[in-house]
Amino acid sequence: MTGDRLENDGIEIVRMYDDERMMKQYYLWQLDEEYKDRFCYTPVSNGKYEFTEEGWEAFRKSMMKSLKTHRVIYMLYNRKNDIYLGWACLADYNPRNKCAEISYFLPVGNRGKGYGSMLVERLLRIAFSGDFFWKLHKIFAETGSYNTASIRLLEKNGFQLDGRIRDHYWLDGEMYDQLVFTLLESEFHAK
Repeated sequence: MTGDRLENDGIEIVRMYDDERMMKQYYLWQLDEEYKDRFCYTPVSNGKYEFTEEGWEAFRKSMMKSLKTHRVIYMLYNRKNDIYLGWACLADYNPRNKCAEISYFLPVGNRGKGYGSMLVERLLRIAFSGDFFWKLHKIFAETGSYNTASIRLLEKNGFQLDGRIRDHYWLDGEMYDQLVFTLLESEFHAK
């Protein structure tokens, strides 16, 4: 294991730097996701959009800046089939508090197959390995109370529910709470 790659059973987690193929896959998944509002706290455009060269270039530039400043993205890659399965991200590192936020995404065809848990668990192993460039004490995640798959994924990986922000998501004409989960480095190593 290194700080950038962790492999097992032909499926590996690989850090995204400036690899155009990885970025394009990430971009296309975002465009293709029909239910983005269900997975993102901030308002996003919903629906499918055509891939355009201008859209791709704007996305690529934004992503490059983001990857250099405040985000670390890893993709789950099936080496045997040469396909990407999903991504996970650590962002908004706070060096004083030694914490960062985790987010993750799997395209529709890869959900419910255990890839999400594999992706998050492998990213946690890298992040809490001791040789990761951010010195992390804690990783936190936020999700809507309606997102049972995300809640199960976090709990399966040892995250604890720390808080609830009431009526924080407006979705499909109803209000939902935002749940805040955390995992301490000591808890991760204890399990």
